[in-house]
Amino acid sequence: MVKYSSDGELVWQRSYDAGIAAVWSALEDQGDGSLLLAGPSDENSGTDFTMDLVMLRTDRDGAAATPVSLGQVENRGVVRMRALPDGTGVLYSTKNSAVPHPGFGVTSAILDPAGRVMGGRNLNASRVFDVTSDGGIVSVGVPVGEGVNGYDSEIFLGPHPYTGLRALRFDAGGNLVWNRPLFSPGTLHEVKRVIQTSDGGYAVLGTT
Repeated sequence: MVKYSSDGELVWQRSYDAGIAAVWSALEDQGDGSLLLAGPSDENSGTDFTMDLVMLRTDRDGAAATPVSLGQVENRGVVRMRALPDGTGVLYSTKNSAVPHPGFGVTSAILDPAGRVMGGRNLNASRVFDVTSDGGIVSVGVPVGEGVNGYDSEIFLGPHPYTGLRALRFDAGGNLVWNRPLFSPGTLHEVKRVIQTSDGGYAVLGTT
């Protein structure tokens, strides 16, 4: 990992031999210049579908502290981070044993300045998600049916159309703001991304 100054001069260069194998997302602390890195563990114990996610905090010179494990995540590496007044908010695609195979979801965790997990919440098997301008979450997926404490599940490509795609909007406190059906049955086989647009609305990208 390298850091450059605003005029393009090399400030420091470091290699991390233990802890994190790649960087999926990074956030700089505007107060002290430290970095919070998110990525797969170099001692991964996951499967074809999952990897172990770790958070690694460095000081302003790039020296790293001990990695913090956040559990198993979907191996496509979806991680979002944002600065909060009392720490760092992290959204990541995770594996949830309560949801049918492969059972991916979203976990929203809050990390203190030292990188320790202070708390969070889960959205069982949310397929795609994004952070909204007010610090909330917008999420899209397909219902899993009865018996699961969540609202959506993995959407697979295949010959059979999937129904029931829904978008959910949560505020910064994790409270549900609205729950809307999306598209007509069978319109999309997979959702790829959801973002908040400049006019305050939301755009969803998928495949037919």
